Amino acid sequence: MNQDRLLALAHRFADLAPAQRSVFLQRLADQNIDFSLLPIPPRSQAEAGIALPASFAQSRLWFLWQMDPESPAYNMAGRLRLVGELNVEALTASVQSLLARHEGLRTTFLAGSDGAALQKVHPIVSLELRYVDLQHLSDAERESAAKAEALRPFDLASGPLLRVMLIRCNSNTHCLLLTVHHIVSDGWSAEVMLRELAEGYRLNVSVDFDVAVAIALPEKLFIQYPDFALWQRRWLEAGEAERQRNWWRKTLGDDHPVLALPTDRQRPAIPSSQGARQFFTLTPQVTEQLRTLARGQGVTLFMVLLASFKALLYRYSGQDDIRVGVPAAGRNRIETEGLIGFFINTLVVRSRPSGQKTFAELLLELKDALLGAEAHQDLPFEQLVEALQDVRSTSHHPLFQVMANHQTRGATPQWDGLVVDEVSEGNPVAKFDLTLTTEESADGVLSGAFVYAAELFLPSTITRLTGHYLGLLEQVAQSPSITLNQLALLSDAEQAQITRWNAAADQTVEKLFVPIHTALTAQAEMYGDRIALCHGVTTVSCDELNVRSNRLSHRLIASGVKAEVRVGVSIERSAEMIIALLAILKAGGA
Repeated sequence: MNQDRLLALAHRFADLAPAQRSVFLQRLADQNIDFSLLPIPPRSQAEAGIALPASFAQSRLWFLWQMDPESPAYNMAGRLRLVGELNVEALTASVQSLLARHEGLRTTFLAGSDGAALQKVHPIVSLELRYVDLQHLSDAERESAAKAEALRPFDLASGPLLRVMLIRCNSNTHCLLLTVHHIVSDGWSAEVMLRELAEGYRLNVSVDFDVAVAIALPEKLFIQYPDFALWQRRWLEAGEAERQRNWWRKTLGDDHPVLALPTDRQRPAIPSSQGARQFFTLTPQVTEQLRTLARGQGVTLFMVLLASFKALLYRYSGQDDIRVGVPAAGRNRIETEGLIGFFINTLVVRSRPSGQKTFAELLLELKDALLGAEAHQDLPFEQLVEALQDVRSTSHHPLFQVMANHQTRGATPQWDGLVVDEVSEGNPVAKFDLTLTTEESADGVLSGAFVYAAELFLPSTITRLTGHYLGLLEQVAQSPSITLNQLALLSDAEQAQITRWNAAADQTVEKLFVPIHTALTAQAEMYGDRIALCHGVTTVSCDELNVRSNRLSHRLIASGVKAEVRVGVSIERSAEMIIALLAILKAGGA
């Protein structure tokens, strides 16, 4: 079927009433016409000048922004160091071309009559490029100014949702700061933005700006982000959402456990999103071994890195149902590849690790899980949460608490006459307990970082976790048939430290050893009203802990528990679990 015929069918689908679209899709299927072959049509002239429904992803961020309009959690900030003789006028013209080409960067949001989010595209307007001369400041002061700009909140109702700031560092060096709200951009969009800015600068740098010269814009885009948002909404509402919803229900089940990593601090009822980052780089030897493993198993390098991460989470938590969030680019149509907009969606990838399972088995299971999730990636995450009826909590993210992402970066776009480097940002926002980000550079270097919630983990803990992850990668690269229980987490230095501790303890154990339940009883006598145990919002005093564990201990003794009798405990992580363990010890059991 030719392209004109497919486009005609796409327009026909768009023009149908909502109730008729599912019938139309069925007719296409009866004729063996795959709906995914139909191009996304541009919206009609009548729709071009009015506020339209936001995409499902945008609606979620609009809701979150209304809850906390001062939060910078969804600011996306990038920074380039430009060394050389910078043509500021050419840069300004390049920014204006970018704004003219992409409607998403000229969009603001408002609430419709029913409260639902609407997106409104504005005519091409001039965007201020803020030029600030900070030559007189120190490097630390300039860094502080850049961070403040990156964290400055956006007003989604009035815009603009892109900010461009140019800092003059010295006579030959500038820093270009690009800050955009996630509601109109994503990681892929950032690459498009940098590429088009560099190309625009190259076209404009030779122009004499003292003379009125019309700069030709790049070839017009066939569709814009609002066209995609309309098409996605119509397609999902015509029955595709329910099909994907059913797959996710079957895949993830009814029980959605919270990943219980050992944290350094109690989880707050409402997280602040304060984050920190721990970087790492793999050696060329390990990187090549991992690539060889991936080729041998018929998987991608990211699948190897993700399976290794899941093995680490299994060993840290002891849980056999590990769910990790993975972003999907959401650009499975060629029309969307060059657009700036919020296409990304979040997938939940489930694994069922066990101690006797080999890494190779875990890897192949993960491959199937990830490919299945990607084949059902269009259902918006918020709709997935609603469909699975996961109990919402302000203290942790629904369905998963840990994220993983992998990127393959091309070379940094070249700016005419300038040496350009991307500058890493400082402490990031932590939307999840822990996020693993890995990246393959243009020259083949494999590096990464753990972004973590500073409210939960100390830097030393994440440094240790990073070492365990790198050590685990080395082991699975050399022996993919190793079982998960055989993986050695501790480094040689940590093993040596434990040996020294044990040697010192052996000399004084008879003199110093006091059973924990005895020590806690003494604590209760001295500090009865002090808090002894915390779990979430539940607190238990020393006295209460002693009384409740004594009561259960007497029940166990009456049931025949005595010295060396083993007692099984089957209970969720909770205050009651600790009380049960103490009661067993007090009864003399194990």
